[in-house]
Amino acid sequence: MYLEKCFKNVQALIDATKNDIKSDVLMEGVNHYLDMLKSQEAVLRTMEKCKKPSDLQFLVQIAKDNKQNLFKLGKKDRAVGTHLRCIEDSVNIFVWFMCSEKADEFKDTFSDFFGAVDFQGEKLTSDGKAENKKWFRAFRTVHQDFFEFIKGQHPKIMKWTGSADDA
Repeated sequence: MYLEKCFKNVQALIDATKNDIKSDVLMEGVNHYLDMLKSQEAVLRTMEKCKKPSDLQFLVQIAKDNKQNLFKLGKKDRAVGTHLRCIEDSVNIFVWFMCSEKADEFKDTFSDFFGAVDFQGEKLTSDGKAENKKWFRAFRTVHQDFFEFIKGQHPKIMKWTGSADDA
């Protein structure tokens, strides 16, 4: 179910990156984003099979490493710097499992994580370049698919239901 919900619009993002923006550096950044998106399936499987560990930093590290990689990419190609900052701003959504289990607190924090892309996105959609607007819309759609999936599964998704000790 996760893959069907969260990857249904990925091809439009890939196409906008390759065909409209035409930047290998941005494609590398999009691939980092997609790697984080794919990693969430493993997070969900881990939560299903294992007890909640006392330290979740091993899961947070995935997002941290990708954010650092995105930051480095921004120095390679200034022409897509805003696009890459937009992807950088999306990274916190991938540590949703660190949010509060309380419905209101979760909703507020998770919504902030989701909306973080809009500041850089506004720059892309208002610069008068159709290709930037198309790219951001494609990116935000994929980002929203993930947001809606996690939000729609709350509070159930926050529960570590497994019994294994080796998360």
